[in-house]
Amino acid sequence: MSFPLRERDYEIDVDSIDPQKLWRELHERTYLHGLCYSFAIAMARGLGWPLFGFLSYFDDKFHVFKTPWHVMVRSPEGVFYDVRGTVPHHLLDEPYAQERTIFEIQEFTEAELHKRHPTSEISIESAARIAHILFPDLPWKVETFPSRVQAFARELEVLSRKYGCWIRASIPAQPPMISPGDESEGGYVLTPVLGEFSIDRYF
Repeated sequence: MSFPLRERDYEIDVDSIDPQKLWRELHERTYLHGLCYSFAIAMARGLGWPLFGFLSYFDDKFHVFKTPWHVMVRSPEGVFYDVRGTVPHHLLDEPYAQERTIFEIQEFTEAELHKRHPTSEISIESAARIAHILFPDLPWKVETFPSRVQAFARELEVLSRKYGCWIRASIPAQPPMISPGDESEGGYVLTPVLGEFSIDRYF
């Protein structure tokens, strides 16, 4: 038995979709529930800001959970940051309101957090890349992927003007992408296409 699909069953309002917002929401689920240590340590290293962990009443016997259940960084102005960006004090525990209530906010060193909850360097590096893209305007003390892309684009513009060659989208809805390298690239390959050339990396 089959059922005919009506247009409203699958119609999508493309204009209402914000890819950056969807991307942010995807990572919010990851770094608010499970990998907040990685994200906070990445931000602390990159910004030089202190780490703060949230302790709470863990059960109805008022047993204090000694290992922080969420970790953030605090700016010199006293503003807390996590994957959501700036978080007002009254919303710090919003994602966990049904689970725990903040009992204490305590400063921790990275070593203290590692002792309580070992976190891999791979996880921290991955979180750092996400943080750099989410918050490119924060005063990072390290070189970030967005800053490299901006420098690359500036030099690419100079080359384009010098040689009169410009990279463009084959169709407006699918512009070229700039991706981080992993040192396994062999270079670029050019393919003739109707009097122009497509360009892509090869391995």
